[in-house]
Amino acid sequence: MGLAAQKKTVAVFTGTEGGSVEINCSYKDSYIYSKHYFCRDPCRYFDVLIETQKADIVVSKGRYSILNTVNAQSVSVTIKNLRLTDSGVYYCGVDKRGSDIFTKVEISVRKAQVNLSTTPQTTGSTETFSTTNELSTTAKPTWSSAHILMGLAVQTKTVPVFTGTEGGSVEIYCRYRDSYQYSKQYFCRAPCRYSDVLIETQKADIVVSKGRYSILNTVTALSVSVTIKNLRLTDSGVYYCGVDQWGSDTLTEVQISVKKAEANLSSTPQTTGSTGSKAELEVFGVLFGVVCANMVFLLLFLYKTSAPPSCSPVI
Repeated sequence: MGLAAQKKTVAVFTGTEGGSVEINCSYKDSYIYSKHYFCRDPCRYFDVLIETQKADIVVSKGRYSILNTVNAQSVSVTIKNLRLTDSGVYYCGVDKRGSDIFTKVEISVRKAQVNLSTTPQTTGSTETFSTTNELSTTAKPTWSSAHILMGLAVQTKTVPVFTGTEGGSVEIYCRYRDSYQYSKQYFCRAPCRYSDVLIETQKADIVVSKGRYSILNTVTALSVSVTIKNLRLTDSGVYYCGVDQWGSDTLTEVQISVKKAEANLSSTPQTTGSTGSKAELEVFGVLFGVVCANMVFLLLFLYKTSAPPSCSPVI
C-alpha cells in the first residue's frame, strides 16, 4: 500500500501483567499538527486502538490513552491493566494524505509473580484472553481466518452484488441493528486496513461527501447508503460496511461490479445514412429541376417551329 514505515531498530517496551506501559514515538516537525494514532499489527482500520484529537491534549479510551506533545515532537501512548496477550507488534501512525507514516514498536508483557492462592484465578483470566488475541497476532491472517480470530461479527448471508456502468454511479445499501444507530459507520475496500477506509459518517442523517464517495446513515431505516460516482473498471471488488464499536467492529461484506461502457455504434450509421439521403434528395431535386426546365424550353421550341405561318389577308 506504499506505507512509509521506518526501518530503524525496533524499540521494545516492557511491562508486567496487571501494570502499565508507556510507548513513545517521535516524528518530524512537519507532522506536529497531523492526526496520530496507535494500532496493533497488521494495522487495519479496526486494529486502531486510539487516536489523537488535538495537539497537547490527552485522549483516553478504555485501557488506552494518547498524547501528542508538540514541543517534544513525540506521541506517547499508555496502556493500563496489561495482559499477557498485549505482547506483540504495534505501530505509531501519522495520518497524512497519500501514504501514512508508521513507526514500528514491540510490547513485551511479563507474567506477574503472584501467590499460589491466586494462581488459578490469574491463569483462568489469561486463558480467556489468549483464545482470541494471541491467535490474532500470530500472523497476518487472511480474511477468512480473520473473521474468526479477530472476533469480527461478519454477516454470513449471501453477499449482495451492486452493479454499475463505467462512468456512471452506484449506490450501496447496508442494514444494521438498532443498537448501532448512532455509532460511527464507515465504508472500506478489502482487506479494510486503516488506509483502506474510503469514507465515514460524522453524524446520523447527515450526508458526508469525499471525492467520488458520499455516505449517509439513515437512522429511521437502520441503513447506511454509500454512493460512488464516476465509476471505474478498477472499482470492481469486495468492500465492507463497517460499524465502529468498542472491541470488535461489525462488518457487512458487499461486492461491486462495474461493467464497461458500450459505445453507441448504431447511432453512427444512422446519422451518416440520414445525411447521405438528404444530400441525395437535394441533388435529385436540382437535377429534376434542370430536366424539367430543359423540357419546357424544348416544348416551347417545338411549338414555335411547328406552328403554321401566319398569312396576310387578301384584299
